[in-house]
Amino acid sequence: MSTARVNTHSDASGGVSCPASGIERHAMVGATPAPSGLRRGLAALRAGALSIAVFGAVFGPWFGTGASSAAQAADASIVMRGDAVVTGFSGTKTDTPLPADVHPLDRTFIDLDGAAAQIFDLSKLGTAPRGQLSDVPAKLKIKASETGQVFGVTLDDGQGTGAPNAYLTATSMYGLHIVSKDGAGRLNRLVTGADGAMWMPGQFGLTKGGTPGAIYKVDGKTGAVTLFAAIKHDGRDNAGPGLGNITFDAKTQQVFVSDLETGMIHRLTLDGR
Repeated sequence: MSTARVNTHSDASGGVSCPASGIERHAMVGATPAPSGLRRGLAALRAGALSIAVFGAVFGPWFGTGASSAAQAADASIVMRGDAVVTGFSGTKTDTPLPADVHPLDRTFIDLDGAAAQIFDLSKLGTAPRGQLSDVPAKLKIKASETGQVFGVTLDDGQGTGAPNAYLTATSMYGLHIVSKDGAGRLNRLVTGADGAMWMPGQFGLTKGGTPGAIYKVDGKTGAVTLFAAIKHDGRDNAGPGLGNITFDAKTQQVFVSDLETGMIHRLTLDGR
């Protein structure tokens, strides 16, 4: 079972709580939206079947404008009301054929095609939440080749577009994996540091200019993934611990993210600054 983060949109109709699974659905009380937020969650992501078991999800409110143009745009968007964005380890692959004198772990690498984050439509669970596993298919899979491993996740309010954007934080939650290259350019997995050591492909989103302090933005309309920000401290990149939780404040239109290297909380506007 891998650690995951969940954040969704809620509608204004009643609330359901499933203590056995930790899933909670929070209604909007009167005319005041229930406060948005993040809780810790666990997800079991089973390869192939895409079954998930979600624990500790928070269904935050949708603060969209309600304009008809925004509603029409949302109808064709990737992220919609009732969707969940779930992160988890993307998995591994072992190179084959494997020489007889080589241990399989020495040829085991992060699966670049595995999903580091997925978007699910929770309205298609098929039944009321009772803590059961669900085989609902993912609407979108964000590969490790795009973002590397991610953990923290939040959604903005989609103001002006009707389609909230998702934000994912780089993580060392699933370990820090390094490799070196031999004379033939082949990657070799390392268990200790060495001259020429580098991050294993799929550890961090290096192809998008990401670092261990990266925040990635998933466009709520198109699903396109871009580098939103790279958190630094005193001009220095995060060295590897990565980031922790991230949340969006609708009142200030700002994002807050915790830095696991320094213990600091960084505040960014929606332009990534």
